Amino acid sequence: MAGSHVYYTDGATSTVNRMSGGKSVVIARGPQPGDVAGLDVTKDSRSFAYTTTDYATGAATLTIATKGKPDVVADLSGYEQRVNPDGWQTYGIIRNESADPQCARDALAQLSGLPATYKGIKESHPYAVAVLGDGAWAVADAGGNSILRVDRMGSVSTLAVLPRQPLTLTPAMVAAVGAPACVAGVTYAFEPVPTDVEVDKDGMLWVSTLPGGPEGPGLGKRGSVYKVNPWKHTSTRVATGFAGATNLAVGDYGGVFVTELFGGRVSKL
Repeated sequence: MAGSHVYYTDGATSTVNRMSGGKSVVIARGPQPGDVAGLDVTKDSRSFAYTTTDYATGAATLTIATKGKPDVVADLSGYEQRVNPDGWQTYGIIRNESADPQCARDALAQLSGLPATYKGIKESHPYAVAVLGDGAWAVADAGGNSILRVDRMGSVSTLAVLPRQPLTLTPAMVAAVGAPACVAGVTYAFEPVPTDVEVDKDGMLWVSTLPGGPEGPGLGKRGSVYKVNPWKHTSTRVATGFAGATNLAVGDYGGVFVTELFGGRVSKL
């Protein structure tokens, strides 16, 4: 919300909308087929920025729209292809104490559609945007497992790569998700998948994440919230146990509120 207006995205129609006095108008459009996901607006309402993903080409962008100026479009997917911020991070099997290690490797590769152990892949799917100030914006890239910074000119850099999320698979977990029994005993590092980013009064970033794998009772509630220091490029997990942490908000007095898609609730830290 900015002033008397409410701004929102509609992923189904790939649009950015502004509502005032009960009436809504489309103020920007994204690609079709594609989506518009993240959106934020400066306090003076002079600028807003939104993310798009083009399903046909895989292109992902952040568009900065400012009154009286041409739009600035940042190439997020191009940055991911060039830099791949999490390309150094290892995912998949990081410890294999299965009774049949080869069976476990084969099964997990088949289930994930990826190698049993792999480095961060080149994929971009931005989900959320937050105003950083001085014309810059933070972007939560769910595909890239990173928080990016885009300046007023559209230049992209990395603020933080979120930590991987390891889980040791027990026989009960394996049975609950219907995986082969040989997978029990494996420690699997899931990707973090950031879904939202917000900025607190001190300039610190708060990020919600999905667990990067199956969600449900079988593997437990594994969504998390991280606090990111944008100057030191570090992140610290401050809470976990969320069932589908898809959005968060930071209150003026320090409270952090988290929506849980699969929990059907809003939790407060």
